[in-house]
Amino acid sequence: MISSEMIKVWRKNRKGLKGNPLLTSFPSIGVVLRLLTYIIIVFFLYTCAENKYYLSNASSSIEDICTRVLEALYHKDIKGLEAIAISEEEYRNYIWPQSPVYNIKQWQEHYDFIWDQHYSRSRYSLSQMFSKYGGKKYTLVGVWFAEGTTDHKTYRAYRDCRLSVTNSEGKAVELNLFGSIIEMGGQFKIISFKTH
Repeated sequence: MISSEMIKVWRKNRKGLKGNPLLTSFPSIGVVLRLLTYIIIVFFLYTCAENKYYLSNASSSIEDICTRVLEALYHKDIKGLEAIAISEEEYRNYIWPQSPVYNIKQWQEHYDFIWDQHYSRSRYSLSQMFSKYGGKKYTLVGVWFAEGTTDHKTYRAYRDCRLSVTNSEGKAVELNLFGSIIEMGGQFKIISFKTH
């Protein structure tokens, strides 16, 4: 049986706990769990937003993608070169909706024509580039863009890419192998190949 004396002691101890800064400075378990849940949700949403756009076979930097092109040319790896360029699905999902002609109704109905033109020109240029530079060893020295960069809603385009390289004899050479590089969420791919 609980005596009145026990209740007095409990009340006295309870008042003492309320005033104790050591005990009152710690949040309750419920608050801690809610805070941890909130942090996990925010981290998950941030991670999803960062990885929202996926480019297959992408590179992690401009230098990396340019080096991959030079290596693929040296090894005569045309499939490797094709894989470095934007796919039809990536073009349709990311580049096409942000192109100037996308908002013109008559062009919206002719996406297939636009993709075919883009792909055909790029594929022709790739075959010309492969014939001219395939099997030759080049070492990347630097990269610059004759037309600078253009920012779009979800990606940045580095336009008219020029590669400063040295050939197998150590001679400095400038190559203009592809038009633009797309950067999206820290991923890099070639938009199209070109020849001059």
